[in-house]
Amino acid sequence: MTVVIVPLGHGNMGSLRRHVERLGHGVEVWEGKGSMPAGDWLIIPGVGSLPGAEGALASAGLRAGIEGWREQQRPILGICLGLQLFFEKGEEGGSGFGWLPGEVPRLRAPVLPHIGWNELEISDFTPPWLRRFEGAHLYFVHEFAVRPRNPEGVWMTTSYHQPFPSIVGSAGLIGLQFHPELSGSVGEELTQEIFTRGA
Repeated sequence: MTVVIVPLGHGNMGSLRRHVERLGHGVEVWEGKGSMPAGDWLIIPGVGSLPGAEGALASAGLRAGIEGWREQQRPILGICLGLQLFFEKGEEGGSGFGWLPGEVPRLRAPVLPHIGWNELEISDFTPPWLRRFEGAHLYFVHEFAVRPRNPEGVWMTTSYHQPFPSIVGSAGLIGLQFHPELSGSVGEELTQEIFTRGA
């Protein structure tokens, strides 16, 4: 399997590439030059906020390439900022792709960003294949979290002074608020399960 990664300027590209390669998959990094490579999955990673991502997406045809991939109904994995880009707009400005209805507000917590290991909790809509990850600890670095208007898309949640969606899923889309590439063996197991199950 080949995984295409679209960098947005901030993120752990080296860690993410090694993470996917350890699972036995090929990796193509596409920075918007020329046509997007062929692949089985697209990963949109990133750290930061929607306003900053907008500038990166506008450069070198990144937005058009990603939207073209989506129009072909090929699966996309969004990590951290990549998940937030699935939605319409952020609290401090900036717009995502608008593929899913909802916003990206700042977490209401006394200390931000939320950094460190935290636990996955199941929701009413967790798919059966994800339930074995209940209680797993993954690594988070974020100040904003998504607020979907469709609760059925919230597959797992996490709490940091308030509950927030940590895994979101819809047809062709899976988004993770945490960083699987920084989450050790459990992160690898989860990513492989996502690639196996599809979106």
